[in-house]
Amino acid sequence: MAGFKNLFTIENNAPQVEQVSSPVNTQHSPMDNAYAVEDTDVINLENINLAFDTKKGEKHVIFDNFNLSIKDFRHEKQFISLMGQSGCGKSTILNMIAGLAKPNSGTVKVYGKEIGQNESVPMIFQHYSSFPWLTVLDNVALPLKLKGISEEERYEKSMALLKLVGLNGHEKKWTNKLSGGQKQRVAIARALNCGSKILLLDEATSGLDIKMKKELQDTLVRVCYDTPDVDYTYINVGHNIEENVYLSNRIYILTANPCRIHKVLDIVFDKRTPDIRKTPQFHHYVDEINSIMNEIC
Repeated sequence: MAGFKNLFTIENNAPQVEQVSSPVNTQHSPMDNAYAVEDTDVINLENINLAFDTKKGEKHVIFDNFNLSIKDFRHEKQFISLMGQSGCGKSTILNMIAGLAKPNSGTVKVYGKEIGQNESVPMIFQHYSSFPWLTVLDNVALPLKLKGISEEERYEKSMALLKLVGLNGHEKKWTNKLSGGQKQRVAIARALNCGSKILLLDEATSGLDIKMKKELQDTLVRVCYDTPDVDYTYINVGHNIEENVYLSNRIYILTANPCRIHKVLDIVFDKRTPDIRKTPQFHHYVDEINSIMNEIC
């Protein structure tokens, strides 16, 4: 992975709109625009086709030979957001990566290997997914229990994750006693316990009030950017521009009918803290994305 940079490109082999030279030493590293990247991508969607018949007997095409590559940035984690008008296929992309949906044709690869029939990638949904008959600790430890990990080991690992997401001290509570934001943090900690290096988020904050939404955003920033020993890729679908700018280091903006990658924006901040929401740089990104969305919607 490489350092961050302000960049607009149009995908699908279209001409580049703007590029600024990278200050990062990328010697001996393959490049993806401003980023030094690993040889193997995190995700590859290759020649994806998906269509369905409408009630009127017409064929609605969602993907027509659609391609998407999510790179593995060298020495940086990836927090990727997918944006675009409703119905463009954002959530379907997540579902295909998660193994919950299959294209009519085409290939979905994770770290260069096609997803197997019994393989899946954990996802955080808008709706809460905690089990109310289990404590917070047992909810988070459940993936390890299903793998046969001893109680001592799974509780030790789960307590560390609860501390990471800011829920230490709540481990003995029932999840139905938690706020919505806390339930989503339980879901994040449980997903991180699944052993996957990828975490999918499908409008995970959209059901929360403003205060809980910001708290969960801050949790995601801390988990993604401030945990040096954990190298995950986060792939997020969300409509909130301010949230996506705060969370992401790369944003894909999609168009519909059929789905295409319209533009890619890399988000650059020296340090991700809540205070960046007040900076001119933050609002510049927000204004840029607003302009792009107004063009395509």
